[in-house]
Amino acid sequence: LDPAQQAELLALRHRFVAGLTRDMQANVRQLVDFDEIVVGGMVREKQLLIDLFQRCGKAELAFLVNSGFSFGCALGVVQMLIWLLYERAWTLAVGGAVVGYLTNWLALKLIFEPVEPTRFGPWVVQGLFLKRQHEVSEEFAEAMTEKLLSSESIWDSVLHGSGGPKFAALLRARTSEFMSGAAAVVYSGSDPTAFGGAAHWRGLEERASERILQLLPRELPLAHGYIDGALDLKDTLKTNLRRLSPREFEGLLHPIFQQDELTLLLVGTALGLGVGYVQAVLDARSKRDDLKD
Repeated sequence: LDPAQQAELLALRHRFVAGLTRDMQANVRQLVDFDEIVVGGMVREKQLLIDLFQRCGKAELAFLVNSGFSFGCALGVVQMLIWLLYERAWTLAVGGAVVGYLTNWLALKLIFEPVEPTRFGPWVVQGLFLKRQHEVSEEFAEAMTEKLLSSESIWDSVLHGSGGPKFAALLRARTSEFMSGAAAVVYSGSDPTAFGGAAHWRGLEERASERILQLLPRELPLAHGYIDGALDLKDTLKTNLRRLSPREFEGLLHPIFQQDELTLLLVGTALGLGVGYVQAVLDARSKRDDLKD
């Protein structure tokens, strides 16, 4: 091929890639199922949800642990006063369960409420999690884009998800355009079917498209780094999260923690009940020993 033909073929290759990219951008909602990527990914890899919970809520988890002692002591004083006025063994177990439940309930309330900054006298109060919106947005964006919203996961959805047939159709159309242009350059003709018949030419286009689909998964890893950088999903997600109002931010991220809130409350109740029961048993034993003496 002479230099002019080589330049034309190179331009055709660039036009093929650019055209396919524009087609994908125009049909992104048909090609990529983001719900499947995020929800399906978390269902398949439950550790991802655990990591997301721990990374975004690390300060709040620490508060739950540290506040247990303070709230427990305060509520324990109330329980002690009740015991002094109404000395019944069962009140220790029931009181322990109530204290355990209320301790975690109060901590959770302080983490997520009030949603909007609220003034109480000289103080402005807001849920601890919501006060950290700026920091949590970065943690959430980083956790989501490490595995779920990466070039690798998006391309996997395009090739093997519900958008696979649509992508194959777009690829075939661009492959047909490229091959027609290449035939015109190489053979100096305008109708590629003249070089082998319409059926033969369609077969060539189909085989070329299938071959591209076979090779694409093997070659894509070379482009993932560039695609991740070009999409810049981490910074985009972080910026948009920071722009949300406190109520919108709470509505988006609170559900991640809600599944475990009931578990925390039940664990607190069970531990309080257990401690109260042990207290009741020890108190009854102490009284029996006093009677013997």
